[in-house]
Amino acid sequence: MWNYIVIGGGTAGMVIASRLTEDPNVRVVVIEAGADKSSDPSVLTPGLFSTQIGKPEYDWMFRSTRQTHLNNRVIAQPRGKQLGGTSAMNIMVMMHPSRDNIDAWGALGNEGWSFDELAPYYRKMATITPPGPNAQKVAQVHKWHDPALDGHSGPLRIGWGKDYPDSLNGAWVKTFDNLLGSSMTGDPRNGEAVGGFQNMESVSPETRCRSYAGNAYYGPDERGRENLTVLTNTRVVKVVTNEGPSGVLYAAGVLVRTSDGRDEYIEACDEVILCAGAIQSPQLLELSGIGGRVLLEQHGILVKIDNSNVGENLQDHPIVGQMFEVKEGVRSLDLLKEPEYAEAAMEEFAHGTGVLSQSPLASAYTPFVDKAGVMPEAKVKALFDKYMGHHTDSEHYKKEYRLLRSCMEKTGSNQVQYHLLPASLPVPDPNGIAPVFYRPQVAVMAILSHPLGRGNVHITSPSIDDAPTLDPRYLEHPLDMEILARSVQFTERVVSTPPFADALTRGRYPDYPSADESLDRAKEIVRQVTFSCYHPAGTCPMKPRADGGVVDARLVVHGTVNLRVVDASVFPLMPSGNIQATVYAVAERAADFIKESAGQRNAKSTGNSTDSGCGSAVGSPEDSVGTSIHGSVDGNSGSNAGT
Repeated sequence: MWNYIVIGGGTAGMVIASRLTEDPNVRVVVIEAGADKSSDPSVLTPGLFSTQIGKPEYDWMFRSTRQTHLNNRVIAQPRGKQLGGTSAMNIMVMMHPSRDNIDAWGALGNEGWSFDELAPYYRKMATITPPGPNAQKVAQVHKWHDPALDGHSGPLRIGWGKDYPDSLNGAWVKTFDNLLGSSMTGDPRNGEAVGGFQNMESVSPETRCRSYAGNAYYGPDERGRENLTVLTNTRVVKVVTNEGPSGVLYAAGVLVRTSDGRDEYIEACDEVILCAGAIQSPQLLELSGIGGRVLLEQHGILVKIDNSNVGENLQDHPIVGQMFEVKEGVRSLDLLKEPEYAEAAMEEFAHGTGVLSQSPLASAYTPFVDKAGVMPEAKVKALFDKYMGHHTDSEHYKKEYRLLRSCMEKTGSNQVQYHLLPASLPVPDPNGIAPVFYRPQVAVMAILSHPLGRGNVHITSPSIDDAPTLDPRYLEHPLDMEILARSVQFTERVVSTPPFADALTRGRYPDYPSADESLDRAKEIVRQVTFSCYHPAGTCPMKPRADGGVVDARLVVHGTVNLRVVDASVFPLMPSGNIQATVYAVAERAADFIKESAGQRNAKSTGNSTDSGCGSAVGSPEDSVGTSIHGSVDGNSGSNAGT
């Protein structure tokens, strides 16, 4: 029997497992549907991140419903199906949200949540190597880097790249300096900064390999722990719950399906912790009887907790990627399609250098912008006055929108994000993604930092084998379109301003007249090429239940005593920036919550043993099937983990 069952060995799940098993008397089992690919070159080589997308051995390959406001296109949503989850296949960008983002979480009724209270966990997760000579010379990182914000003992290895191709990233930074009238206004980890900058990356400075949850939080030490078992290629079918004396539910264990098709029951005596991500955590709650009554009864599922908030509140960062041809001599990762160049790049990587040894992105945070530059305060206010009373604004979201407006109208604050990718992007088509015709290009991407649109994720059958429906409802809120279209207009200024413009030709995709021709033209570009930033969040939001919440401020599912959700689904509001760092930070804090709860349980009752025997079971599950797993299991345990 286990003290804790962790569902999902992804970004958050491996943090939880690692931190809880620091106590040798606590027994934890992690259940992961994918394999352990921690020695796979496609995972470890930073420049090969895109080779995993669309391959079922790495990727769940979710697809959205057709999106009305994106020319009825289906949008791909890759999610990591492997140990380490999406941290094993993302682009390794480490970005931090604004102070207002996280403070707003607390203002929604989540006591104890603020930027200052979460900030220590961003440092706890990492060991940060200061920027080296290249990062300082080319990207001017030293101008804003605050060493006081660096972590020094965390499992993740974070730093800055060594070999920025042809100073393109440096030109990007200088161009934003020119457009915004100043250099980066501070270290973005402080929660208040705008400007162009070279972002940190989750890449080991020593090995130049990806540092992620599957090797940082499950390294040699964790793999050797006798109190930690990791089951790969094993899928959770549902959480098994029973009703306690006070009428609340407790999670007794989980029903799993092994790789050979057997259904087995695993029992927990303390907690079940759901870390399956923003798409599959609500799916598993609904399959376990926690969700909206009408939906569950439609699929013949016994209703344990009637909470229609489960699976709602889906948020994502829409991103508009436009591609621009580069001049001869400017390196684009598209050159990796040429065998001789690819061979040379692999040789460089073997020595810890070259384009494959780092995350290639550069970034920028800006206020609201359009074709004229930074938008005046009065113009921003007029947009909000016109669109914030949109008829789709539900009662649950009105408080959120008031908070968002107060944050978004702040002069000079971070509201829009830009990325530079020195490579072409897949061209969107109505059914997902398709390869782009090869020409060396770079992509300049405008990202909506604070989307107002809200979508949903829900089961389509009572079977875990059937993917849930995914409807992000991109740009359904008209203000989202207005902000993103104007941001695309600003992209025209970026690609027309030296020194970045000096690297480009006139070629572009889509092959339209420029977006600054008219706002309508910019909106058409948005409809044609917007895709997902791969940041789904918010589907089990941390809020009071009456306000649309699924978990409380300690991340415990409303109506239960020992079932938690720990992943991006608990974000009540989407933070700005790539969400990887915030998922790690929230998981680190959740591990402390769990330890504190264990201490409180032990203080109340000496009968709940936490030794390796785990004491007696919480209860006998009334609706479990299959063989019960206690102690040894068929899977990967301790130092034997891995495939």
